[in-house]
Amino acid sequence: MNTAISTPPDLAAYWRKELASLRAFQACTGGATYRDWQPTKWQSLRRIVDTTFAHCTAAGAPPRSAVELGCGSATLSIKLAMRGLTVTGVDRIPEALDIARACCDGLALPADPRFALCDFFAGCLSGVPRADLVLSGGVIEHWDVGGQLRALQTHLDLSERWVLVTVPNLDSPVFRSFIHWAKATDRFYEDEHHDISVPTLAKEAGCEVALVDGCRIFLPRAEHYAGSDSELDDYNAELRSRLVAAGGTRYASFPEMTFTAADIDVLHSVEEAATNKERMRFGFLHYYLLDTRPTR
Repeated sequence: MNTAISTPPDLAAYWRKELASLRAFQACTGGATYRDWQPTKWQSLRRIVDTTFAHCTAAGAPPRSAVELGCGSATLSIKLAMRGLTVTGVDRIPEALDIARACCDGLALPADPRFALCDFFAGCLSGVPRADLVLSGGVIEHWDVGGQLRALQTHLDLSERWVLVTVPNLDSPVFRSFIHWAKATDRFYEDEHHDISVPTLAKEAGCEVALVDGCRIFLPRAEHYAGSDSELDDYNAELRSRLVAAGGTRYASFPEMTFTAADIDVLHSVEEAATNKERMRFGFLHYYLLDTRPTR
């Protein structure tokens, strides 16, 4: 497999900072895992896996294997491995695979994902097996429409049935607030986002959108929320009341609080109970499950 890959310096630096942040967190909290470090991401991506499995199972084709393209810190790969799937995570950035492996530590997975260093546009996927589910998160929007179609076709070429694509919700007040924090704290990397319509790409590629939803309506720490956004302030006030109803007065200070792994179940229940319209408006991500062999 070709591993002679050019790594953008800013992106490599981003993943090095993320790994350093994880290691610093673990040093301060003995025995902590990725789940403790990223509780809101962990709970929200749990929803993606739950809804994906429910739909695939209802269609008579639950996935048993998965490939994640551009896996980064590999949260979805890890969650799928926890379900017992055989998983391969692919990324062109060596530093991304460093943190992906570190994120597996201490999670007692049935089998760790296999990780492959590969730029999937460089023709080096011959060693990556086809899988029931091929997925990517925050990847294909970095190209123009022609590149997006090419990237989606790469997913389809590897897939036995299902493709799962998540893209940032650039219009989300939650996403904008996080980006404001990332820029202010030198945790932001420049990477162009192009307009994208996954349903349009799916139609062009000849597959069917089976599920559409949003996720990650919470951010982990108080400092991630920028002020002066009345829409976000109003929604946070509504979420505060739902959190208190679900988990008690601990949540009365939301969003001026930092979540921990102990909050995962409460956060999950509140995000699960939100409407699809709310998750699509405020969710950090939109996700799309595509069926490559839809039955009519």
